[in-house]
Amino acid sequence: MRKLIGNRFLAFIIAIIVIQVAVMVVLVKLGDKGKVLTPSPTNSPNITNPVKPFTTAVPTTTPEAIHEPHTTRPTVVSRDEERYIDTFIGCITMYTEGYKSCGKYPSHPEYGITASGKRVKANHTIAMDKRFPFGTLVRVEGFDTIFEVEDRGGAITGNDVDIYIPEYPDGEKKAFKWGVQERQVWILRWGKDDDNGEHALHQLSEQNRDEEVPGM
Repeated sequence: MRKLIGNRFLAFIIAIIVIQVAVMVVLVKLGDKGKVLTPSPTNSPNITNPVKPFTTAVPTTTPEAIHEPHTTRPTVVSRDEERYIDTFIGCITMYTEGYKSCGKYPSHPEYGITASGKRVKANHTIAMDKRFPFGTLVRVEGFDTIFEVEDRGGAITGNDVDIYIPEYPDGEKKAFKWGVQERQVWILRWGKDDDNGEHALHQLSEQNRDEEVPGM
């Protein structure tokens, strides 16, 4: 009797295991049917219409090398509508007729008198090296005027350009604030000295001897 009961119990356990295995097989098959196929990723990313960096071309100016002024007649060339005969980068400073710049007080008889014998004039008088004759006409970058070489200075050499400004009311402060700046310089016409210290303007180009210097 005990043997019969044992056999039935064993058969019952086996039946349960078989049912469990069958249920698992069915669940696995149902799970495979419910899967959604997805494409495998590719190696290269999907990039459409990549944004290119925006750049703005900035004009650059390469200053010409500082060079000695011409001593012979160079070719007259054109700067826009203005003719010039030479150009270079100059060291621009400012001075007044006062004591700090020229060592003279208003009571001095030569106060305000330039090396050429002329009286200083605002927006007109400049001092340059003696290689630039008195009367030479000069344009300086950033200034809406044509300057004339009428003065000299012990420290003014090479391509230096010393621009005169009035002493009063605050000329010395302006000159100090300006300091030394590099600017483009254009020689429009050469000046001509004579034995009396007087000077007259003349132009190197024979074709343009009688023309006026055009404004900016």
